[in-house]
Amino acid sequence: IVIQLPMINNIMYFQINNKTGGISLTVDGSRELDPSKNPSYSLVVSVKDMGGQNENSFSDSTSVDIIVNENIWKAPEPVEIVENSTDPHPIKITQVQWNEPGARYSLTGKE
Repeated sequence: IVIQLPMINNIMYFQINNKTGGISLTVDGSRELDPSKNPSYSLVVSVKDMGGQNENSFSDSTSVDIIVNENIWKAPEPVEIVENSTDPHPIKITQVQWNEPGARYSLTGKE
């Protein structure tokens, strides 16, 4: 990443996996990123074929625009269900919300 705009407190919020090209948050970015303050970022990224170690290798730069959505995931509180309860059933024990369709979750038993 050549440039990140805005650059806040001189902290890089994003990183690139040099094998896959995937863009993700840095540790600092995961702590500091706040979509209510800065909902979008622009990155200028540079790529180099063969790690730029050969004079015949190719290189290029491009811009990447990132839109940050608020994470609405809230971990549910632990649920305790009384064994042999005579309370009315069914009981709503949790609710899952996610920004994107296809959220997956599971309930696991406690030993």
